[in-house]
Amino acid sequence: MDSSIPVTTAIATADPAPLTPVVTEHGSFRSVPDHAHRPRRIQPVTALLNPADEDDHLRASAQETFTDLMHQFGITAHL
Repeated sequence: MDSSIPVTTAIATADPAPLTPVVTEHGSFRSVPDHAHRPRRIQPVTALLNPADEDDHLRASAQETFTDLMHQFGITAHL
């Protein structure tokens, strides 16, 4: 409980086709942003988590990981 855990997050597919980001609202299809990138491969995002951290710190780490992944699509998003 006193040491950090390295976490790597990635989005991967078996098909090398470009990935298209879809923006949803309340679980239903909404739109594909015109300005969005359509990358063929997403770079992994890494973070260090400590299980003893307060919930606010863990939420901030999750937000940072999510933001780093979404920036690869050219999207600014918040959890």
